[in-house]
Amino acid sequence: MELMDRKAQGTTPSPNADAARAVPRADVERTMSSPLSEFNISLALMSVIPLLLCCYLITVKFFSLSILVGLNASYFLFAVIFSILGIMVGRRAIRRIVQQLVEANLRSERLLAQLTSVNERLRQTNTALAKSHKDLRAAQLHLIQAEKLEAVGQLAAGVAHEVKNPLTAILFGAQYLSKHLAGAQPTDHDELASVAREMEDVVKRADAVVNGLLDFATPQQFHLATDRLNPAIEESLGLVKHELDESRVSVVKALQDDLPLVRMDRNKIQQVFVNLFLNAIQAMSAGGTLTVRTYTRPLSSLDGFVGRRQSDRFKLGETAVVAEVTDTGAGIPEGHMAKLFTPFFTTKQPGNGAGLGLTVTKRIIDLHGGVIEVTNRTEGGVTVTLLFHQHPAGEPQSSAGE
Repeated sequence: MELMDRKAQGTTPSPNADAARAVPRADVERTMSSPLSEFNISLALMSVIPLLLCCYLITVKFFSLSILVGLNASYFLFAVIFSILGIMVGRRAIRRIVQQLVEANLRSERLLAQLTSVNERLRQTNTALAKSHKDLRAAQLHLIQAEKLEAVGQLAAGVAHEVKNPLTAILFGAQYLSKHLAGAQPTDHDELASVAREMEDVVKRADAVVNGLLDFATPQQFHLATDRLNPAIEESLGLVKHELDESRVSVVKALQDDLPLVRMDRNKIQQVFVNLFLNAIQAMSAGGTLTVRTYTRPLSSLDGFVGRRQSDRFKLGETAVVAEVTDTGAGIPEGHMAKLFTPFFTTKQPGNGAGLGLTVTKRIIDLHGGVIEVTNRTEGGVTVTLLFHQHPAGEPQSSAGE
């Protein structure tokens, strides 16, 4: 029968048919019993029914003609053989279609099993990542709390040191005056006046420390407005002109004329530049050059503050407004770089600052959404870089905020 099928079709069995025979019988029976396979088989049967119907009609037609016109019985036999061959061809076609459907269904089931396995692995990985994220978050909160406690300890130690020293000087001065005023002679006037001036100086220093602490600890009230950065820099230079002249420090300005507008509190930004200028002047006690530059910088590479995350201060591709303050002093020791913004940390001589200037400066820049960077120059000196956001055109020109 198989040979007759091959002769009837004039072809050899297809590779699909050979592959179909290789399908395990259990898999075929399982697949054939599924609702999807039964539906596909029904479709295959429906597609072959017209062929069988044609064979049947041809047979009936020949049989009728043989009765009506008395045709030879060989014609009737030919019709019967043709019908049988048609049925065999249809049967083979049905079997081939069903086998192909079985194979396709098995492949689909294997693919579904693979997808299920991959999905399970992804679920397990996601669970592990969620646990890791939770653990990292807990560790981060623990570190933040530890850093806060350390900062509070440093702040308390700094306050104790900066306030205790003036109080001690005031106490000694008061004791000295109370001891010598009663029997003071006219010749003692200059000495007593000197003691009083020293007491006044330490009181001013203690007052500066307290004011610095208030600036650091009190919530800042910001009155933001769309403004130009260059005039604020010019005014800040005017405020330190006396110190510049006394220290024999020359100023070089390279301010971009068409610098974009920024959103800022003018008074706070002036405070920032005055702090930076005074630090630079004190670093050049023997004279030097103070250079101030403004320009725009496209942020085209990922950095500690540039990225695509919501938490990044600047977005990749953004153009920042930049201000640089450069001095020609001795620079900052590398071991001190990490402590620059720590409250009460200073390398200045006693009486030249409480160590809160850069701390307050960084806080003001942070509240403006900007960034401050401090780097040593290879040729000597320090460059302080400030980055601000451009103010988009068309937004309100002024507002107040905290």
